[in-house]
Amino acid sequence: IYAYGYGWSENKKNMTYYEGKWKNSMKNGYGIEIYGDNSEYRGTFLDGKKDGIGYYKWNDGSSYQGEWKENKLDGYGIFVFKDGSLYRGEWIKNRMTGIGEFSNPGIKSYIGFFNRDIRNGFGMLIWHKVNKAFIGFWRNNNQNGIGKFIVNKKIRYGIWKDGELFEKI
Repeated sequence: IYAYGYGWSENKKNMTYYEGKWKNSMKNGYGIEIYGDNSEYRGTFLDGKKDGIGYYKWNDGSSYQGEWKENKLDGYGIFVFKDGSLYRGEWIKNRMTGIGEFSNPGIKSYIGFFNRDIRNGFGMLIWHKVNKAFIGFWRNNNQNGIGKFIVNKKIRYGIWKDGELFEKI
């Protein structure tokens, strides 16, 4: 016997409750899944896995809204961390990869390229309270390559290596 259509299930062993669409006894289509730790997912499923568009809220208050593929954050999405930091951009297999923006409200923001959760490629970091910015290339979260550093409207061009000014231009 296969489950088709709309219905619900409760798994007392892993304390999971699901209500939504079924096909071939697997979650398919829109559904809501609530976990024993009070985290929850609301979104689409494909063959039993989170896939498509969905919203997940963890029990620590962090959340993700965006695209999923085979139970992983994959595509465009917005992740709000428990400390209030926010990442808005591209994901590949649960990692910030591609173009995105990471901001700590009122402290600093980075807009640019990420590779596996770290700044890599061209990007801009803005420190909000101290009126400074770096626009240029990054590698392993450090300024690396040609860049422009701005502090209180004064501009310095240079070549950076591992986060340090290596040569003024």
